[in-house]
Amino acid sequence: MWPKDISAYGYWVDDTMILVSVITVAVAILSFVIIGYSLVAFRQSKNPRATRRLGLISKLVYLDVVLLVLDIVIVSFSSVGWSHVIQDRKELIKEHKNYVETRVIGRQFFWSFVYPGLDRRFGTNDDFTLGNYLVVPVDTTVILTLTSGDVIHSLFIPNLRVKYDAVPGRETTEWFISKSVGDYPITCTQLCGPGHFMMQAKLKVINKDEYERFLKNHRAWLEEQNSKSEYTAHEEHNHN
Repeated sequence: MWPKDISAYGYWVDDTMILVSVITVAVAILSFVIIGYSLVAFRQSKNPRATRRLGLISKLVYLDVVLLVLDIVIVSFSSVGWSHVIQDRKELIKEHKNYVETRVIGRQFFWSFVYPGLDRRFGTNDDFTLGNYLVVPVDTTVILTLTSGDVIHSLFIPNLRVKYDAVPGRETTEWFISKSVGDYPITCTQLCGPGHFMMQAKLKVINKDEYERFLKNHRAWLEEQNSKSEYTAHEEHNHN
């Protein structure tokens, strides 16, 4: 039903969605039962003259209490997960000592992923940019710094349960830990223009040793990948 979950915290998202769906369906069924009962019990032919019957109606306050409790359950459960997932960059670096970082720039209608090279620092000579191709190591904290070069975009990686906006003139931070090697789709979920449907990219999760090889010589690594895959990754020579 849902895309395969490869995220270290994806279960929080899935469980929250299941909880909300179950409660919503249950409340909807109960609401329609009450509406159906009211239509029959208080129909005009049976009650030609409106009367005030407080018996059953007065007990509906208990339903309000039940709904309030369900709302508290949803908020409490989801807040535990979101408090762990939503962290700023400084908190992430402090908590996760071993991490890799990639800058993400959304433009009409493609994604640019900027890598810092072996020195792990941006703004140096070994930085490089790949178009529509995000490469990350498995079982490693990956910090994404997102922005946009034109309009608002939204980076969506279904298998990682990641969805975050890229906003012009502003940097936002998202993170994840992938637990499975493989190729996974990336798309934009913010309507950003007539070519929105084309704004597709690819996530490639590889082993840590291979990731080091990728940073050391990304051109040779890309050539090797392109030779055995239908998807052709390319380097952007100017991402400013």
